[in-house]
Amino acid sequence: MNRTILVEGLQKKFGKQVLFNGLTVALDQGVYQLTGANGTGKSTLLKLLAGIEALDGGHIEIPKNILFLTNDAVGVNVFSIRENLHIFAKALKKSFTSEQEATLNQFFGVHFDDEYAKASVGTRAKLGLALILLQDWPVIFIDETLSVLDVESRQMVADWLAKATGVVIYVNHGQTETTLDQHHKKLTLWEGKLYAE
Repeated sequence: MNRTILVEGLQKKFGKQVLFNGLTVALDQGVYQLTGANGTGKSTLLKLLAGIEALDGGHIEIPKNILFLTNDAVGVNVFSIRENLHIFAKALKKSFTSEQEATLNQFFGVHFDDEYAKASVGTRAKLGLALILLQDWPVIFIDETLSVLDVESRQMVADWLAKATGVVIYVNHGQTETTLDQHHKKLTLWEGKLYAE
């Protein structure tokens, strides 16, 4: 299975503002932290890569199976966190192993059976992040979702991402954990160009 992202001549503008003009990059398997000042296009770039936002020009080659996580709600209010997670698993024709279920019990703690509508912002964010365990995703995009987690939960997600076999790109203005800091490559957006560090 292909686990690379190829971008050639990417162009995107909003009105008269040119965000990207000929961006070209190849990303191999690994964990990348996408950084840049507010308004440089980090979220837009992820949406363009995922096919959520339309290109004005250029070409993107990316695996089709993408897990894209933001702080937007993903659950159904009338179900518990646990029920929502199993609905997602069933929709993807997957199931959690007993070891993964134990990990999820630790990850959610006493809030695993909370009704989604009444869950905290952090617990709601965990619902999407728990999908990382569901399958071996070729591409994972995380846009700010880590910033609403407590330290222990961020560390657990960092450990999961460090074991990922595809391309992981995350945007996080808050604190990251040592595991991610040790395993990620840094990508910086500046004036429509992407710089690897």
